[in-house]
Amino acid sequence: STNRAEEAVAEALRNKLLDVDYTEAKGALVHCSGGPDMKLYEANRVGELVKGMVKDKDSQVIWGARIDDNLRESIRVMVIMTGVKSPWISGRVLDNDGAKISFAQFKRKKSSYWPSFGIDSF
Repeated sequence: STNRAEEAVAEALRNKLLDVDYTEAKGALVHCSGGPDMKLYEANRVGELVKGMVKDKDSQVIWGARIDDNLRESIRVMVIMTGVKSPWISGRVLDNDGAKISFAQFKRKKSSYWPSFGIDSF
């Protein structure tokens, strides 16, 4: 595909395990793997795309690339970010009445609580 870099970054950030607001990231490490047909400009494009998705233009995005002979006509991207916001990272949850409770309170209680998903609740 002619958009391999774009597709690889989108796939990495679309991962269900990455349930965070990555636009608020303060930094990112980006690893790009591609087959012998991967061009340097494609690896550079991966870094540019991640940098462009982060709002803070002073954030550090460091990228690296390697050739993997097992990858043919594809690019694989792994992104590790810092400074992201997520209800799963903050430990804040709501009690059954919708009031915020601390993670320590959550651990002490036996009843079920639901995570607070609002980014504005931090």
